Amino acid sequence: MKMKYDALNGFMQGILLNEDYFLKHGLLVYNIVNWLYAYLDANGHPLDSLTSTEIQASVKIVNSTFPFILQEGWRFSYITLKEPEKSLLLPSFLGATDTAIDSIPRKAFIVLLERTTNAVAEAVVNLNDKVVEEFSTLPQGTQAFYTGTDSHLAVQLVVNNAEIQKRCSEMGWPDMKNVVPLAWSVTYKDTPLQKNSSRPMQIYFFGQLFPGDNYYAHPFDFVALVDVATRRFLAIENLATHSDYNTTNRDGNICPKTHANYNPKFRDENFLRKDVKPIYFNQPDGPGFQLKGNEITWQKFNMRVGFNGREGLVIHHVSYNDSGVKRPLFYRMSLASLFVPYGDPRPPFQRKFPFDEDQFTLGYNAINQEKAGVCVGGKVAYLDAYLNSESGYPYRKPACICIYEEDAGILWSHLDVDGKVLHTRSQRLTISSFYNLGNYDYIASWRFYQDASVEFHTQLHGIISTQLLAEGVTNTGGFGMAVAPQINGQYHQHNFVVRVDTTIDGESNAVSTFDIIPVPEATGSKTNPYGQGFTSRVTPLRTPAEARTTTSPSTGRTWLIKNPQKVHPYTNRPVTWKLIPYVGPPLFVRKDSPLHPFCAFADYNVWVTKYQERQLFPSGFYNNGTGGLPEWVNATNNVDITQTDIVLWHVFGFTHLPRTEDYPLMPGEAASFFLKPVNFFLENPAMDVPPPKPAPAVISSTTK
Repeated sequence: MKMKYDALNGFMQGILLNEDYFLKHGLLVYNIVNWLYAYLDANGHPLDSLTSTEIQASVKIVNSTFPFILQEGWRFSYITLKEPEKSLLLPSFLGATDTAIDSIPRKAFIVLLERTTNAVAEAVVNLNDKVVEEFSTLPQGTQAFYTGTDSHLAVQLVVNNAEIQKRCSEMGWPDMKNVVPLAWSVTYKDTPLQKNSSRPMQIYFFGQLFPGDNYYAHPFDFVALVDVATRRFLAIENLATHSDYNTTNRDGNICPKTHANYNPKFRDENFLRKDVKPIYFNQPDGPGFQLKGNEITWQKFNMRVGFNGREGLVIHHVSYNDSGVKRPLFYRMSLASLFVPYGDPRPPFQRKFPFDEDQFTLGYNAINQEKAGVCVGGKVAYLDAYLNSESGYPYRKPACICIYEEDAGILWSHLDVDGKVLHTRSQRLTISSFYNLGNYDYIASWRFYQDASVEFHTQLHGIISTQLLAEGVTNTGGFGMAVAPQINGQYHQHNFVVRVDTTIDGESNAVSTFDIIPVPEATGSKTNPYGQGFTSRVTPLRTPAEARTTTSPSTGRTWLIKNPQKVHPYTNRPVTWKLIPYVGPPLFVRKDSPLHPFCAFADYNVWVTKYQERQLFPSGFYNNGTGGLPEWVNATNNVDITQTDIVLWHVFGFTHLPRTEDYPLMPGEAASFFLKPVNFFLENPAMDVPPPKPAPAVISSTTK
């Protein structure tokens, strides 16, 4: 196999060196060669996502083993790779050359849903032996992921309902073809009617003046409830449209028909700016990364990428080549939860509490990034993945992973004594996925830098969820902002949880908080004579209970992830990386709220747990208001995590208080956190980055 790879590497290197040929045909050849890499690696890697053939095989094995699956109409809610136990792959990642990973069997994890009863079952299929190894039905009330089928069923239950048609007509939309119903989940069942429903959904309504019109500019004043399991229409509820809690006051509830379109083809002819000049990115020598199947090597970094229906993009086995020595850093990294609670307390707005990943998933809602044109770098590579329909049939998610390089500004610089500036520019490798969750679009990227820093960067785009204000009302009750006449943009929070399975120079890791504090003694004292002294405080987090910690802006708190078994030769301290958190407001859901159990994992910004198989999501696999991080920590309160295999969870987000500038389409918002080396290398690892080649000047300036 190595000889075949070497031959391909030589062929690809020849293409890259022939600049004229590369500019004409290089990208096509590059993609073909990448396909050949995957083909030659016939057995694949145990972490590679399921193929189309494997998805089909897993469905066939389940159906043949349990005939009732077909007979009773069970649906395949979720099919994904069951990743091998960490103990099987860790030795290979840590550098053991005698680890036989080719013999690890391929397995599929499957969630099944019986739609009429909302029963949920799980199966594990061994694809090598062609057997179902595990099968179990889950407790009643367990909710499988919501899918497009759920939204379709919910819409069908309302569009033909006479009461709904009457309310839409009252809003000025008598033709239901111009009404846009949008289905949301119901996280907490707060009424007997909802509690007696198996799979409730709520539907908000909007009008559309013509095909392509921005319907968020025309919100209605009511919401409907349905049960998509029993196919029942449940109720209509009025929404507050004045500044108080009164939902029966419908005075002035006239739906606005003012245009607020963001598509330029629906704006004035001269709407677009004429003075914007394009900026192009070019890599005449070809991409700086190498792609072999799902393995990426970029300069001194090496890693694998994966993709599944729930998390979307997953990064595996990140290591760094330190002067020829492979140093493991992170075993697995992923966006493990994303939820958006709204802050308007006036019922029934408390139900605007969607868990975008936990309930609707990221991977199934991934956008084709090549078609969208959102990856702008030099030479861009795209990877596809296969997911499943409810019938179990596999389908391709094209360009759901995007890989490219970017210029990232000045890497290091200094004005030397001879008056010359010595500097070099920073490059970064970006690996991203793009998800659409209703009115919002999210770009989630992992960025790798030449100084060995790793950044998780998320961008929020899209349209705010609008609500109707009665005519003449501008006071939203203090829970939103009138972003346009009769359009209320409600306050809400976007919360993210990123799971980082650390292997800093090995399996034995520990975490401490690191705070910068002033010297406590008074000015004039022997230890602080001029009163300007400050120092640092390191607090070891010895148990999962102690590790439940929050950000501290006043002390610049970071979290140190160290390997106590590896000591730096200069500092005589353990080699370390640090988490530099994203700092924002805390979760505003009160702990005595009935909604709190669903998001209790967001009470803290950092959790540290001892590694356990299947503990991948902070709410547990199914967010039923029980389980997840709080339960795991309570069960392991006093477990020692000072020298063991640990997982760090970072909870962060931003609070979105809409403004007029967020309408009709908001400019992007971003949030990031960093993982950086601290006394891990012998010197700045980016010192060997060469200075940039001088670029030809396009515009020269002269002083007259």
